[in-house]
Amino acid sequence: MSSPDVLGKLADPKADKDAIHVAIIPVTCSHVKVHPGEPLKVRSGAVDKAGDEDWDGIVDPFLTRPVMPGERFYMLMKPGSITSLRHDWDHPAFKSSDEEAEMGWVREFAAALGIAFDTLWEGAGEYSDDENYYVSTGSIEVYGDGEDWVKFWEIFCRRTGKKMPDSVGGFFSCAC
Repeated sequence: MSSPDVLGKLADPKADKDAIHVAIIPVTCSHVKVHPGEPLKVRSGAVDKAGDEDWDGIVDPFLTRPVMPGERFYMLMKPGSITSLRHDWDHPAFKSSDEEAEMGWVREFAAALGIAFDTLWEGAGEYSDDENYYVSTGSIEVYGDGEDWVKFWEIFCRRTGKKMPDSVGGFFSCAC
């Protein structure tokens, strides 16, 4: 199959049988029962009926009965919505344990440098675009260990999809 985007569309008259990967995740039914094939939305880590909103996935369409509040079931993710697939997948609504660990390391790195996480992350975004230093009128002038900066940039580029800058050290400078 050339594209997993065939689900949710009528089959081409020339289409033949095939096999596809479908990302699934076990979830718990929230406060309202849901039916097989019903569109779902992830809100603050909880799964609920999508209503008129853009949906993230559907209740397992192969179930033979509705799912009651508190019961666990598989949600099939919307075709084309996952960002990675390898019998393990990523989707913006669900954080992986690897992502949580990496982002925790970045938060600790920012704290060790004495700057806010958001300042570090946003500054890295700007620096990765044009490699201009982040200039502050305050006292931010951060150096840090070279190996830590390499690790930071590897995580940043993996999580954002941005390119690795030619210089992977610190990118802050004061305006003095």
